[in-house]
Amino acid sequence: MTAACRVLGHHWRFSAEGRTLRWDCTRCAARGGAKEYDSPQLARHYAAAFESEPRRGERRFLLGAAPLWLWRRISRRQPR
Repeated sequence: MTAACRVLGHHWRFSAEGRTLRWDCTRCAARGGAKEYDSPQLARHYAAAFESEPRRGERRFLLGAAPLWLWRRISRRQPR
């Protein structure tokens, strides 16, 4: 996993190969996974749907959720 994936999260790309939907990270080339569908048309349909989904949430992480995430991570490490 690269530093970019650690900080920003994986950047998944979806593709269909026959009846199989696959997703891989374009930043670190990590294998995400695969899922079999009943038909190649369904696999292509879902690959296209996931690719066209807005990815605004990925960019907002640093401004929105990161401070809360850091606070929780730090507070878990402190002995009580």
